[in-house]
Amino acid sequence: MIDINLIREKPEWVKEQIAKLGEQASIDEILEADNRRRKIIQELEDLRRQRNEDSKRIGALMGKARKLEVGLQHGQTAEQPPAAAQTERPVRQQQQPRGERVAQPRATRPAAQPRTAQPRTAQPRTAQPKTAQ
Repeated sequence: MIDINLIREKPEWVKEQIAKLGEQASIDEILEADNRRRKIIQELEDLRRQRNEDSKRIGALMGKARKLEVGLQHGQTAEQPPAAAQTERPVRQQQQPRGERVAQPRATRPAAQPRTAQPRTAQPRTAQPKTAQ
């Protein structure tokens, strides 16, 4: 297999070497396909970059909308910054401060029963005398 970088850098030399082997390969078609592939990859990367930028803008706008919504809920006008929303703690933390939390018992499996020692009842095997036939 021939490295694509070698074909890009020295297409004429590659053609000569293939001709010496008595083989035929369409190096020009390979280069055209490689160029198309590289252009498509570049377009894909540009589209991904644009999508990421748009996603960041959407996130920022949603954050601003959320702040405005919280501000309106607290009686502020849309022009006033929602200062109360920045200083309040989430409701979940207000309900039960860290020091006053009640420990919940964990669900446990029933305790295993201790094993009792069982006396061995089996007798060791003894060799049976062979009977003459």
